[in-house]
Formats: sequence, C-alpha cells, structure tokens
Amino acid sequence: MKKVFIDPSRCTGCKSCEIACAVEHSISKDIYKAIFEEPRPPRFNSVLKLDGFIASLRCNHCEDAPCVAVCPTSAIYRDSETNLVVYNNAKCIGCWQCAMACPFGAIYPDIERKVARKCDGCNDRVKKWYDSSLC
Repeated sequence: MKKVFIDPSRCTGCKSCEIACAVEHSISKDIYKAIFEEPRPPRFNSVLKLDGFIASLRCNHCEDAPCVAVCPTSAIYRDSETNLVVYNNAKCIGCWQCAMACPFGAIYPDIERKVARKCDGCNDRVKKWYDSSLC
C-alpha cells in the first residue's frame, strides 16, 4: 500500500500539507480558487504546535481500525483495492462513534455538514497510481 509517512524530526510545522490536502479536496483543485469556495474544502489533517513539539494529526489507516469496527452504517470501511480506511458521506449518520474510537484523534465531527471527517489517504489518487503502474 502506498502511504504518507511523516518524519517529525524534519517537520517545521509550516502547514503546507494542510493546504495541499484542502486544495486536493476542493471543487476547483486550484489553490487560488479553493479559498473562495462555498462550502469551504473540508480539512482532513491538522498540524499542531505546542511548546516546540510538532504533531501531524491524520488518519494512520490502522490495520485493525477501531473506527471501522464501531461504525453502525459501514460509512467507514477499508477499500479492498488500496487497503486505505475511507468513508462514504452518504452513509454517515453523524453519530461520531468513529471519532470517539480513533486512538489518534484523526476523525472529527463536521458540525456544518453533520458527518464525520477523516483523511482518505487521497484514495482516488492512489487508485489512479495503481492503475497507471499496471500499464
């Protein structure tokens, strides 16, 4: 599985990863247009800085993901092709059990949209990469 790894010793906390994620999940896919979109692009990761310590909060796509186990509607599930833990907004009922079960705090309630939000590992991009590498 293709996965993003963060090296905390090299992270400066610049939050460029947050911006890149928001642009990727925006309607326009353009950094200059995305900031004016309504609704705003959802956030899927956060970089926290506290007393010189920097941490990236994003889904780790756990092997035995507790969020998948507790979801009553199977809105969060493991993609069989990419092995990433992804979600289906249409199935989410906003109970946020997944957010409570996540040991990394990587799932948050999107109050405005009444659904849970989490990093999808850029699942669509990973699928395209798998498809192109098979050629």
